[in-house]
Amino acid sequence: MQINFTHKPSSNLDSGMYIKILVAITKADPSNGEPEKEYVRRQANGLHVNFNRVWSETDKSFEIGQVKVTRQTALTVLRDCIVLASLDDNYSLTERERILTYAQKLRIPLADINSLEKWVSTKKDLEKQWKKILAGELI
Repeated sequence: MQINFTHKPSSNLDSGMYIKILVAITKADPSNGEPEKEYVRRQANGLHVNFNRVWSETDKSFEIGQVKVTRQTALTVLRDCIVLASLDDNYSLTERERILTYAQKLRIPLADINSLEKWVSTKKDLEKQWKKILAGELI
């Protein structure tokens, strides 16, 4: 699923921190591989962040403090985390726990995370249906 970060982070959540959050989500699940890493690389390149440096310096336990950002920024970051964690169709408990930790720091309630998870799942289902339609298959 291709979702690009389009809402620029606020001054309190810079692009580097956003990429570090995505790296931590990627590294949270040992079964994640090249598709997840490539997703983060594309995001980093789009925001002019040195992917290789951030990748090597950030581990799965990367923490953020209480950060004051707009609701749109927080939801965009968390949406991208869920998209990333769902790329392999295995949204693991470890990935979800890390996302919930970030949500708490960004002051986003669990109900909103549940809504984002449903949205990502629905979007993936619609993309699968679109591919079937393109292939001439009935849905």
